[in-house]
Amino acid sequence: MFAHMLQHLQSDHAARAITQITPEQYQEWERNYCFDGLRSMTPGQSFCSMFEITDHILFFNSLDPADIAQYIKDTYIK
Repeated sequence: MFAHMLQHLQSDHAARAITQITPEQYQEWERNYCFDGLRSMTPGQSFCSMFEITDHILFFNSLDPADIAQYIKDTYIK
């Protein structure tokens, strides 16, 4: 049962289209993040909210903002 659930999640994740963000959109988000930070949002939460992305790794990760920025660049910037 668990193996079937895991297989379903993996195939669902693989089928999901990755949203591509332009470098200009990323820079705009970086400039505007300051206001989200004042509302106690992490960089990942702010990014997901702005671009309407569902990414649990990004949303629930509260590690170093530099690590989050690198993850965003590797995953979403085209």
